[in-house]
Amino acid sequence: MSTQDDTPKPRRIGDVDIQIPPSQGRMRIIVRLAQTAPEAAMCAAWGICSRGPGRAHAQWTASDPAAYGERVLDELLSRGAPYDEIIQAGKRAYMMIFAAILDERKVEDAAGNSEAPAAH
Repeated sequence: MSTQDDTPKPRRIGDVDIQIPPSQGRMRIIVRLAQTAPEAAMCAAWGICSRGPGRAHAQWTASDPAAYGERVLDELLSRGAPYDEIIQAGKRAYMMIFAAILDERKVEDAAGNSEAPAAH
């Protein structure tokens, strides 16, 4: 008798609701992470943006966002999701985060709250 659970795990990747997360801090950490670990950043982006039944269940770790991205990737692979599909979904989530940060900067610049040095 098998003690292993043979119930298929939900694989939902592309049809999971993706929303901008409320934390500007997490979004900025992920954008910085993309400079050194783009795969982990894309998976982390998908993780913090995913909502609904097929969302990632890995717990965010601010002290090691790359490890969080790796946990999201491992979770999705264990559900049977193809690697390329995971990366494409992560890329979409990352681009959404990046655009939200750019929009926020545009608002700050328009309001005169930019930290850019004044021109002489």
